[in-house]
Amino acid sequence: MTNHKIVSWRDPEDLSKGFIIDLENISAAELFASIYQRPEELISAFADCFLIMRYSHDESSTMSHELYEQTRSQLDTMIERLRSKPYVKIPANMDTH
Repeated sequence: MTNHKIVSWRDPEDLSKGFIIDLENISAAELFASIYQRPEELISAFADCFLIMRYSHDESSTMSHELYEQTRSQLDTMIERLRSKPYVKIPANMDTH
């Protein structure tokens, strides 16, 4: 399996339990690079996991691309929500009139 920091097995002793997208052990820079700069590495890691779980090559390819699209969409949505929040006014900059 590709040694990718985002993907980890739920139970390394029982791979049938599947894998997770682990965001606790990765920096924001690594996350953004995986999603936006090097998506092929993340898709490959997903595909490797599906293959190890005994899905066919076609199924693992399809599912890994779908999972990548879901992951990217969720990150895009999270970023958009953060960007749409107004700046917090600090008391020193507030107009008192």
